[in-house]
Amino acid sequence: MRRDEEVPRVNTEANVMDAMLELSRTGLGLVAVCDEANRVQGVFTDGDLRRVIERMHDFSNVQIRDVMHANPRRVRPEQLAVDAVAVME
Repeated sequence: MRRDEEVPRVNTEANVMDAMLELSRTGLGLVAVCDEANRVQGVFTDGDLRRVIERMHDFSNVQIRDVMHANPRRVRPEQLAVDAVAVME
């Protein structure tokens, strides 16, 4: 599990290109989209990137807040894997 600064992230003012570079840098498959206080506002995944590319040829100016998944479900670090499975189901 990655924690704190190990989690790939961009701010809510980032564009899709910024998120794509962070996805490539970390290889995790998702990027957390965080506000000024570093609170998660959404996530952007490899699949989201693929869908943006399918819809638009020039996505460099598309804002991440317009294509991210807002209010993602979360589990706390102290929760068990079984709890994470229950949230995902």
